[in-house]
Amino acid sequence: MRYSQKWWVIVALLFAFALTVSVLTAQTEEPSAVNTPSSAEVQADSVGAQASSDELEQKQPTLELNRDTASADVENECRFNELRRELLDDRAKMIDDRAKTLDWWLSATGIFLTLIGVAVAILSYFGFKRRDRIGSEARENMEESEQHAEEAQRYVEDIKTMRDKIKIDSAVSEAISLQQQNRTDEAIEKWRSIANITEGTDDERAAEAWFFVGYFTSLKSVKEEREDFAGVIDAYNKSIDLNLSGPNLPYAYFNRGNVKARLGQTKSAIADYDAAIDLNSSDADFYIRRGIAKQKSGDSEGAMADFDAAIGLNPSDVSTYLKQGAVKVFSGRIDEAREPFEKALDLAREEGNAYLTAQLESMLESLNRRDAT
Repeated sequence: MRYSQKWWVIVALLFAFALTVSVLTAQTEEPSAVNTPSSAEVQADSVGAQASSDELEQKQPTLELNRDTASADVENECRFNELRRELLDDRAKMIDDRAKTLDWWLSATGIFLTLIGVAVAILSYFGFKRRDRIGSEARENMEESEQHAEEAQRYVEDIKTMRDKIKIDSAVSEAISLQQQNRTDEAIEKWRSIANITEGTDDERAAEAWFFVGYFTSLKSVKEEREDFAGVIDAYNKSIDLNLSGPNLPYAYFNRGNVKARLGQTKSAIADYDAAIDLNSSDADFYIRRGIAKQKSGDSEGAMADFDAAIGLNPSDVSTYLKQGAVKVFSGRIDEAREPFEKALDLAREEGNAYLTAQLESMLESLNRRDAT
């Protein structure tokens, strides 16, 4: 029960208690005395009258003739006083009866009002309790309604998300189909559309879509021998900024590094190759590309270290040996260049690559003649 409700009940009980006390107090008070002479007073008057008669007889002996008359008057006076006393007693009894009746009615009224006060207090108590219960139930119903509304909203959002996901999955399937049909331009636009739709709601899917936009745009630029790679770098930037995850992330750095290397941004390209190798150190191409970039930047030692790492990962790659030998030639370490060239020649013969075999044999003969001279 709330604070104000308690006060209402307390006030009602105090009112009933005060009313009961006032009624009981009124009952205990004596009724007002009636200003009527008692029988003792009447008898005293009779005695006084008798004394007056005797005194009159002593003081006035000459009035003996009137004695009988005076005695008769005294007797009449006594009888009158007796009658008066009886009348007053009757009146006193009647007043006493009325006072008792009034006391009874006052008692009954007090008890009735007390019962009313108690009933009001009880009804107030249960009324407030019921109001509190109804209010509590209303609040619970309101909270439950809000929960249902939130659940319904979540269901609607889930349905919408599922519907959007189905649409996105369908679009992804269509983009892959376009790739398989070599419809590169349409595939790029489809991936771009997927990226724009999912960005902000499904960043993982958007990052993947931007990766493929950059990848296929890069292939198209290489195929068409175009030097405009700004769109490719922008797509890879968005893919990385959206926290691309999974196996494509190192290739996003690697491919962006390749584009930067073609644009002459060697230092930035090396930074992307570093990031790619940190994420995936088992791909020999990462080391080869970084080695080429380091060679261009004048870091021959770093380039040879990267080529050595690439050969360790893929010892059957002819091109890696060729690049390693070329770096050693350009750095003036011609004697050391003979070993990777000979290894490349052996691999070229195993592969049956006659053109490369002839080129390597010619190169080694030139080195031998140079040593002979």
